[in-house]
Amino acid sequence: MGDVVLVPMFAADTPLVSRVLPSPNTRERKAGERLEFLIIHGTWMAGDDGALQRLCDPVAEVSCHYYITREGQILQLVPERLVAFHAGVSKAVNSEGVEIHGLNNWSLGIEVANCGPFLDGPPSLEQETLVGWTRAEPYTEAQYVALKALVADILARNPHICVERVLGHNEVAPDRKSDPGMHFDWSWLRS
Repeated sequence: MGDVVLVPMFAADTPLVSRVLPSPNTRERKAGERLEFLIIHGTWMAGDDGALQRLCDPVAEVSCHYYITREGQILQLVPERLVAFHAGVSKAVNSEGVEIHGLNNWSLGIEVANCGPFLDGPPSLEQETLVGWTRAEPYTEAQYVALKALVADILARNPHICVERVLGHNEVAPDRKSDPGMHFDWSWLRS
């Protein structure tokens, strides 16, 4: 068995959070790094327990700031002031027109529970590129309601993030990620 990593509890950044579940997979932001992007993910995992275990496993080295369950409950895993490891090899253009590589340093990550078309478990990299969306798990109305409220709250508190820089993981890492998926309805963002 691996060593137990004790992660300090922190206060949620928004009253929308129903529970804080600290992840050890984080670091301080470096000088010059500021929040400019909000990245939406689909977990591509069947259940909350497995996804949350992975997001809090120091061996996995992945995390997110917020997690939305299928029932619309919002959990916070990493404080907004810290970097969460959610975007990986990624890029997008910032507010100054400069292409930024490694968006973890410049973004907040929201994982929305959904197995996508991968009903049999997390996909391999090859499966991500050969995805078939006809059997994708739908996102729930409760998730969209929670996500819309959370995004509005984040944008109100973070002036450098604008609605045009609320992006899907597939948009910032198109050659390796397909989440939140073709079945994700972006209309909530503009309504």
